[in-house]
Amino acid sequence: MPYPVFCAFLLLFFSVSLIAQPTKPAQTAGNSKASTDTSAKTEKSTSSQPLFSSKYDFVPGEKIVVLEDFNGVEPGDFPLGWHTNASAEVVKLNNEDGKWLKMATQGSFYPEMIKSLPQDMTLEFYLKAASKSNPVPFVLNFGPLKNREEFKLYDAQNPALRGQPVFQIKLWPGNVNKSASSEVLAGRKGNYAIQNKNTFKTWDNSNNTTAHVAIWRQANRVRVYVNGEKVWDLQNAFDTASKYNIIFAMPRSRNGDDYYLLGNIRLAVGVQDTRTKLLKEGRFVTHGILFNSGSDEIKPESYGILKEIADVLEQSPSNRIKIIGHTDNEGDEKTNLLLSQQRATAVKAALVNNLGIKPERLETDGKGETKPIADNKTKEGKAQNRRVEFIRL
Repeated sequence: MPYPVFCAFLLLFFSVSLIAQPTKPAQTAGNSKASTDTSAKTEKSTSSQPLFSSKYDFVPGEKIVVLEDFNGVEPGDFPLGWHTNASAEVVKLNNEDGKWLKMATQGSFYPEMIKSLPQDMTLEFYLKAASKSNPVPFVLNFGPLKNREEFKLYDAQNPALRGQPVFQIKLWPGNVNKSASSEVLAGRKGNYAIQNKNTFKTWDNSNNTTAHVAIWRQANRVRVYVNGEKVWDLQNAFDTASKYNIIFAMPRSRNGDDYYLLGNIRLAVGVQDTRTKLLKEGRFVTHGILFNSGSDEIKPESYGILKEIADVLEQSPSNRIKIIGHTDNEGDEKTNLLLSQQRATAVKAALVNNLGIKPERLETDGKGETKPIADNKTKEGKAQNRRVEFIRL
């Protein structure tokens, strides 16, 4: 075959081959922001984040009394209302919403806005650890302060040895070589009523896992959960005659890369009686169903309250429920209305797909920012207004 003819034939072959290839559809980034996503939701749509396990029974308190998300603090600054004998700064992470308090030096960190803790309360926060190999523990102390300066006594060591009554929790993230672990101490004047260690599986820092820590106090009993796993369930951890404050602490770092990021602290009080409020009073409101910011994606830590609602519905199969979403006043009013409707639909989807409730028993609606129950001028008020309401039909 003459060379020019061969070249022409080869060119024709590749042209036909390229035309015959299937066209790959253009990829679009998924965006669940209500301002851009107006697609209809059905009960088949569900959160992309898996819920915690069926053993997760943590239910947050009824009223949020403290919300510390550091959003009013400029990166690089130390937040107002906190005290420390070390140093820390607020930081913002790339490609993530929200801000964090970065603690990298040995010392104690006291959020003064959290006063004497009630007998019945829940405390939640998020943790990220820098070290992936052998980090120092993150430490949380509960102890009474006679004055503000006493917070320095509650460090990462054993405050009870100095005569301070304390309940102390230490948390270490896991990695590819070992499980995550925790240690608890409770006592005073060097005598410990509780001193124990435990391991758990739900915080593997080799994959940059964020830890959701949930603490539930009921009088002298305390339960501690990390990413849905119950790590501790202890009696006599607290002295009911004492008033407790909260002091976070960092030990001396083994290397300069050790630090923890602390974020989105929520303190809530009151015990919710879901069955009584929903079946007898006909109305139940919860702030415990959490969503990603500006999104209808339900966070995994919402499982406890969703499971409790599903249990009530299973015990009363003739009842039908309307799910109503509410938002705060951040953003556009129309956007918030749509977002509240989408969130109500997402809650229905979770109850149907994850917890076996029949879809015909559930209706959905959204009120956006039009029905506030608290002042939108404060962080705590905004958190109260971001809620899901269940009405018996």
